[in-house]
Amino acid sequence: MVYDQIVTPHKQHYVLKAHETFNDETGKLGHPFFDARLPMPEDPGMRNDVWKFVEYTGEVVGKEIAEHWYRTGLFNFDAEDCLLQKFFTKDVWHRGIVPADVVHHLRIALNPMPYIAPTDSMEADLENLSAISNKNSAIIFQMDKENYYKLGGSGILCWYLPYLLALVAPYVYRLRDEGFSGIQVYQGMVTHKKHCPWIGCPPDITYLFELNQEEFRTAFGRVSYRKADESEVMY
Repeated sequence: MVYDQIVTPHKQHYVLKAHETFNDETGKLGHPFFDARLPMPEDPGMRNDVWKFVEYTGEVVGKEIAEHWYRTGLFNFDAEDCLLQKFFTKDVWHRGIVPADVVHHLRIALNPMPYIAPTDSMEADLENLSAISNKNSAIIFQMDKENYYKLGGSGILCWYLPYLLALVAPYVYRLRDEGFSGIQVYQGMVTHKKHCPWIGCPPDITYLFELNQEEFRTAFGRVSYRKADESEVMY
């Protein structure tokens, strides 16, 4: 498509809180994700991102380009930030787009650290995944293993995996019941230099959800979470 020559397809975007947006091209923090509007440069012809400025492209073409940006981008979230609802409803380009209607690729990182236990607001925000219009969208749940090593090595994974599975399972099954076909679950190390699952893919553990929901509940039971100083996760 012609817009692929303007907007880099399959580009990683990190939907983070204000003033924490990571630029994977420069390796530095950049403009907040939800504040993408930039002032029109004096000489836009000197920029390779002139497509960002509707004053240059015009309203119709500018909207089509922005839709292509949403459609081809790979959007990454941290579940504890609770930004899904905002992302799905707020067009960062201010061009009348409903992002939930056009996005195709999302990755939600789930952090098992004790101080990021699931909250009602986190779970309510994950419910917003049902707002995605395209049932073939790739929705990836990433069980972030990065901090396991800080807790004493990769062996800690055996303790936290049941907790993580119980956390993600309701959303996997609910989305499948609603007709979503691109649901996957991954585990592994994630850094901004080694993206996942599209680059440097870690193990795919989606097969654990081949059980029906009742069988899954029987196999894994109810996971109860304890503080880190108790050094235990029971299930």
